[in-house]
Amino acid sequence: MSVPRECEANPSKAMDVNVPSRLVQWLESLECTDPPLLIQFSSDQVYAGSKSFYLEEDETKPVNIYGQSKVAAEKFVKENWPNHVILRSSIIYGPHPLIPVTKSLPVQWIDAELSKGKPVEFFHDEYRCPVFVKDIVYVIETLLSKCLSGEKHMQLLFNLGGPNRLSRAEMAEVVAEVRGYDISHIVRVPAASTLVSFKQSLEQD
Repeated sequence: MSVPRECEANPSKAMDVNVPSRLVQWLESLECTDPPLLIQFSSDQVYAGSKSFYLEEDETKPVNIYGQSKVAAEKFVKENWPNHVILRSSIIYGPHPLIPVTKSLPVQWIDAELSKGKPVEFFHDEYRCPVFVKDIVYVIETLLSKCLSGEKHMQLLFNLGGPNRLSRAEMAEVVAEVRGYDISHIVRVPAASTLVSFKQSLEQD
């Protein structure tokens, strides 16, 4: 479960889905002499978000259920599988895969909303380092090459972000410039405004 709103609404389900306990049980049942490499996709949302440019050794202090489930998944993998790499990715952007996913993708969603020619709200005070999906593929290929060349017990953790620190509003501005949309339709709002409205909706439910 990668949509924070859904995780907040179903915290126990988020933990059950995002912690790969069944997968590790299945891997153990194979009884391989050399355990296969397990690459776990984590998130930059394991951090508190109170500073810029986190390092891998910084404390994990997630502020939402999604981040908590990712921290729990990291801990489970570290404790239960000897050959693993954990990648804490930021916002992933790029084209749809050959088999399209049901989840809306960031750039495609921004493009679709701005194409309507109406004002759209975007956070201006929450920064991420968006990473291109093909760069992630390159990282995975590199890790697999290391595994095939003889490294059988990797235990690695990497922050996997792109080179630019951007807010969602700044991402929207880039899309608007490339696609020729009216930049005045980008309404810059604080992230806290969405959090307040979400908590109010939960209380009403």
